[in-house]
Amino acid sequence: LSAKELAVQASSILNTIQKNKRIADELDAIDLPHTLKLQNFHEQDTAFAKTLHELSRDIESTLGVRISIISSLLWRNNHTDDPSLFSGDWHFDRRPTNWLRLFIIASDDVDSDRGPFTFLGRIQSRKIVREGFRREKTNVSNFQSIESTEFVGSQGASVIINTQYLLHRAGNPEPTKSRDMIQIVFKV
Repeated sequence: LSAKELAVQASSILNTIQKNKRIADELDAIDLPHTLKLQNFHEQDTAFAKTLHELSRDIESTLGVRISIISSLLWRNNHTDDPSLFSGDWHFDRRPTNWLRLFIIASDDVDSDRGPFTFLGRIQSRKIVREGFRREKTNVSNFQSIESTEFVGSQGASVIINTQYLLHRAGNPEPTKSRDMIQIVFKV
């Protein structure tokens, strides 16, 4: 099993939901102009959920610890004139610090045109906090000179980060572009 297989399944599910309102309703999908979301699919009895649970065993083996899935989210971000609608501003998540997030690219490829997920390292994040960071009061231009990591790559590329410690944001795709992602929140 691989993150790539999961990503291919995820993209197919998003395409199906987007084309079929009845299926979207049955799955309780959130379908808005700027985003399409399917939440907690790991709780459903589907082949996709089973693949995810098998992937979680691989994560346990890699990290050397037991994990427990807290939530799962499958989404497609479309271009919007207000990126704050999908956490496009720099922020920390306010969750327990033993919760980690696995992000998997479900689109064919993600480059800077598709609005990649972007995050800062721990040292940069701490520095900005010491300088008085406040989500609602921070000028985005303050981040222009700071080196950030754009999560770009091919379908199935993955990264695990602690969003409670690292400043991060969702990127805004260019008009006519979108970005499909899988997010698995788990605790260690």
